[in-house]
Amino acid sequence: VLVDFSATWCVECLQMAPTLRDLEQQYGTSVEFVTLDVSQWTADAGDKELDWWIREFRVDGLPHLAFVMPDRRCITALIGNVPADVLRANVEALAQIKTRTINTEELPALPYIMLDAFDNGKRRVQLPPQL
Repeated sequence: VLVDFSATWCVECLQMAPTLRDLEQQYGTSVEFVTLDVSQWTADAGDKELDWWIREFRVDGLPHLAFVMPDRRCITALIGNVPADVLRANVEALAQIKTRTINTEELPALPYIMLDAFDNGKRRVQLPPQL
């Protein structure tokens, strides 16, 4: 799963959107793409579902792209205006993961890890059932 946190007022998010759409068309059968618009989010807005997503994925900058394994471990997050070739390389690597669970503490290496805000991938993210 690739979780894209973006906002309508975020210039970098708007710049990356066409690349994400192209990648979703190409890899959408292997990688699920989820986009969350955080344009109106504030800590006191009262949107408990969006609050959960932002806190669980430790969003502190936009765009924020979280790469999540099939067994719900987050491998890494890329934050900021990520070059298209970097984003494509990570999506390709995520698409290669076929199993729901990997029986080792080792995580598959993504070509680019710009920010690992998820305890080196060992913390499982509790995704809602619909994902």
